[in-house]
Formats: sequence, structure tokens, C-alpha cells
Amino acid sequence: MRFLYLDSGLVNELGHHANFCRAITQEFRNKGIPTIVFAHEKVTQRLHDNLKARPHFRVYSYDINDNDRVIAWLNSFETGSRTTLEDLQRIHGLEPTDIVYMNWAWPTPLMALIQWANGIPPSRLPTIIAEVGADPGLEPMDLELRPIRLMPRDPRADSRAILYRYAARQISPGSARRLHLVTFDRVTSSAFQALLDFPVTTLPMPYAASTSRRSRAGANPITISVLGHQRPEKGFELMPEIATTLLREHAQIRILAHNAKPTQMSAAQKAMRQLAASNGRLMLEEAVAGPALWASLLERSDLVVCPYHPAVYAFSHSSVACESLANAIPLVVPARTALASQLEDFGSAGATFEAFTAQSVTAAITRVLNDFDRYAEVAYEAAAQWAKTMGPERVLEGLLALAGAGPP
Repeated sequence: MRFLYLDSGLVNELGHHANFCRAITQEFRNKGIPTIVFAHEKVTQRLHDNLKARPHFRVYSYDINDNDRVIAWLNSFETGSRTTLEDLQRIHGLEPTDIVYMNWAWPTPLMALIQWANGIPPSRLPTIIAEVGADPGLEPMDLELRPIRLMPRDPRADSRAILYRYAARQISPGSARRLHLVTFDRVTSSAFQALLDFPVTTLPMPYAASTSRRSRAGANPITISVLGHQRPEKGFELMPEIATTLLREHAQIRILAHNAKPTQMSAAQKAMRQLAASNGRLMLEEAVAGPALWASLLERSDLVVCPYHPAVYAFSHSSVACESLANAIPLVVPARTALASQLEDFGSAGATFEAFTAQSVTAAITRVLNDFDRYAEVAYEAAAQWAKTMGPERVLEGLLALAGAGPP
């Protein structure tokens, strides 16, 4: 048995790709299972060395390389999946006992993976597992109706729902028995299963605690953090107003604002810099976080805020939220989303906000601050629950179970 880890989005430390790869592949290697990592061809030398990641895929997971204003999304899907299929066909020596796992299989790599599986004789087909990402591209009200009414977004803005469904229709009967689609969140899985009309399994989240997993009860001052790769759907444009209000109304807090790619949210980042220059209780971090810096950011945090757009995160998990739960950090997340469901699953170690406004997010943060020690103790208990049910070892067990293999 070998474990082949495929990720055309694995380039650098930005986002979740390196952390996922690090957690999952290290566990397989610890168990003595030969593991090969196939990354994007521009993977950094550091990840090449650290993760033993081979430069391989020519098409980056998120690229739309076409200028057609109407069907750029479709042209990019066709050319990207064709190129990725060629790259997959350069992987030789597969055995039926192997496990091939694709992380973050957005429609383009998923289509290529399905076509690749369809072309392998059933007797030679390895177990193929595709993690289909975190957002199926559906409107948030879709799963409230029975029977479920699917409402994809405008493909010019977000083509994922249409392309995911089209790709899933290409699964042949011969490959279906060895092909498994997975996510790391139960709400996300249910949305994808409704969209694809194909079974979708929920695996444990691969994150484990990377800090001391201490209780934050009694923290003074309380450090409120917003962390990660800030993008429009993650609500970073709300942070200048949120930070201004919190710093004015709560003397016992400070704010840690991490932005791994500040050029992407330049206006909001400029406003945060101006605020930080006039208030020493606002601390900025503007760097892509490798393992050491990321662990430090989590260790410094007493309350993590995810001011995300509720509609975008209706069916989406968040790595930041997951790592906060794993490390005993209370959370603020949008209501009626996959994040809110997960928060409830782990004892409601935080609060939710109703509207995508600075006022609504600030009100949720204030509710946690007003009863902080209780929320901190709930988060501490949630981390213990997380350690028993989530993490790299649980993921390995889940992947082996899908392959019909016992523990190594």
C-alpha cells in the first residue's frame, strides 16, 4: 500500500493547503505507509523540502485563465481539466492496493480525476478519494426545502455548482465503486450530496492542537483576534469599524489582526494601520504564517472572530474556526452556517451574529466578553472533545476505512 497525496493548490504556506498536507501526510509516514506528495509545479523550495512535495501540476486550483466575459469559467474548466488529466496520466506504477487522495478537488481537478479513474481498468483501479472542498456554490436557502431545490449562483460569479454537478455526471459505473467523495464537515457533505447525487462521506477534520490548549479563563487583557488570508467574503472590511468600537468601549481588551496577504484587502488594511498607529492595543501581523508563526498567533489569541459573510459560508467550513476549537479558543461566527452548526456540536463555545454588519459582529463579540470566563471554560472542554474525535490519526483511520484497509 502507498498513499498518494494530490493537491494542485499546494504552492506555499498561504491558506490551508500546506497545513492540511502537513497534518495528513505526516500521520501516514508516522505509520510507516509510503507517501508521495504531488503539488503544483511552482511549489516553494521550502515546501518541497519540508513536505517532500514534488512539483507536478501545471494548473493552479483557483485559476481562471481566459478573457471571455461570458464563458471564461467554462473555457478555463475545459482547458484546465484537460491539462490536469494529462498530468495525472504521468503518474505511473499504480496498484489496486494504493490510496490516491486529492485535497481540495475544485471542479477542474475533480473532472480530471474522474476522467483519469474512468480510464483505468477496474481490476487495476486504486482507491481514489477526493475532498471536494468547502463550498458547493449553492444559495443558502436551498437545503431548507423538501424536496431540496438546488439554486446555483450565477456562473459568471461562481460556477462551482454547475461544474461540480457536470463533473459528477461523468463518473462511470466501473470507477464509482472505488471513487469516494468526502468533506470535513457534515453540513458541507449534505450540501454536496444533494448537488452531486452521489454519496459524500464526512471525515474528521485533520487539525490537532498546535498550542498549549490552555483555558483562556481569567485572561487580562483579553486578546481578540482575526486571523488568516483575508478576502472579501471573510468580512475584513468590517474590521476597522469593529476594532474602533471595541477599543473605545472595552478597556480590558486588545486586538490582534493578522492578514496573510494585505495587498488583497488594501483599503481595509490601510484603515487598520492608521488605527494601530493611534492605539497601541491594536496589533497587526502582515505575513504568510508558517507553522511557527501560526502556532504563535493562536497561542496569543483569547477570542477568535470569523466575521464571514453568512451566505458564502452557509455550507462552508473554516480552517480558522476549526483550529480555534482544537486549541480551546472561544469563537464568534455567522449564524445559520456550517460554522454555527459546528460551534453547537462542540458545546457552543462562543456566539453567533445574524447580519453581515460591523454592528452585528460587535454585538456578538460583546456578548462573549460579558461572560468570557464561562465561554473560555466551554472552549476548554470543547478542545478536549476535539482531541478525542478529530485530528490526523482520526483522518488516517477514516481514509483507511474507505479503502477497506485495517489499521497499519
